[in-house]
Amino acid sequence: VARAGIPLTVCPVCNVRLGVFPSLADHNLPRLLQAGLMVSIHSDDPAYMQAYVGDNYLACQASLGLPFPALAGLAERSFQASFLPDVDKACHLLELRQFTNRTP
Repeated sequence: VARAGIPLTVCPVCNVRLGVFPSLADHNLPRLLQAGLMVSIHSDDPAYMQAYVGDNYLACQASLGLPFPALAGLAERSFQASFLPDVDKACHLLELRQFTNRTP
């Protein structure tokens, strides 16, 4: 999966609420990142799970201690793995990089 660059979507809050992991601190997201997998954070049924994508990012930062550059990388990979046309991907990636370069 890592060598092939197959993107993986991870919905951390949903994973905990469904019992996949006992707590967010036990989530395997850091191990997936360390393994070099193309992982991005998403939300699964956000209205029902009461956790939109931003909530998932905040929860991962708080519970897993992911630093800002790791979170920015996750956001970048979400655009890279999307089904957007390449021109739209490039536009969104540029905007994201401009934002993350000025945000601590």
